[in-house]
Amino acid sequence: MTWDDVRRKLTSRKFWAAIAVFVPSLLVFTGVIDVNKAEQLKALIVLGGACVAYMLAETAVDVVRIAKEKDDVTEDLDNTEE
Repeated sequence: MTWDDVRRKLTSRKFWAAIAVFVPSLLVFTGVIDVNKAEQLKALIVLGGACVAYMLAETAVDVVRIAKEKDDVTEDLDNTEE
């Protein structure tokens, strides 16, 4: 992973949206914010959902980027054969 990749991840709206869901849910789950057990369970479910949603979104972005790079390489090969 290059510094450009890290910079792109840190400036991603998906990343900050996941952080905005993750941190409060983590505070509730760990008991920093005092709530009952049902709220803690809900916080745990939200934590898992936020992580899964972020991973799926990043996977979709990576698939599109890799497909685009592959198309660019194929296009370059086609142009050199002519």
